[in-house]
Amino acid sequence: MEPIPRRVDATRPAGHASGLARMEARRLGHHYLGAEHLLLGLLLQGDNLAARVLVAHGLDLEAARAGVDRLIAQGVLPGPQPSDGELLATIGVDLEAVHAHLQATFGDNAYWEAAQRVRNRPNQPVTHTPHMGLPDHGPQPIKLLVEARGLRLETLREALRSELDPGR
Repeated sequence: MEPIPRRVDATRPAGHASGLARMEARRLGHHYLGAEHLLLGLLLQGDNLAARVLVAHGLDLEAARAGVDRLIAQGVLPGPQPSDGELLATIGVDLEAVHAHLQATFGDNAYWEAAQRVRNRPNQPVTHTPHMGLPDHGPQPIKLLVEARGLRLETLREALRSELDPGR
């Protein structure tokens, strides 16, 4: 993949789009952040180059959400998943009660302080890494979603490159 031809200050807008992507993941009942959520987040944000190019090529938020729903119905993407609390409740563990007991016993910030101590230990392996997408094998949801609209990923890449570097 080619580098972006000019500097793009994307920190704040990217953070906003990422937050919207997490909202889309929660709306779908997903406990991971995948490319499909990021695509929806960009389209939901709307005021970015990627969204403008996608919409100009016929892939708006409504169509993308419908495409994601279709991929879920086909089993390409997972359906809603129960939360940790819901899963623990099936074996009789009330996660809220455990949390309240820990707070009452050790204080409101005990969990976060302990997590910081573990995180800041030298040579300490990461004990929890959020799942940032689906495995690399199998169908690529974004490619399937884009192709279902009669588009090609390369066409969208070229459109983005043209917008980023009009003199190209």
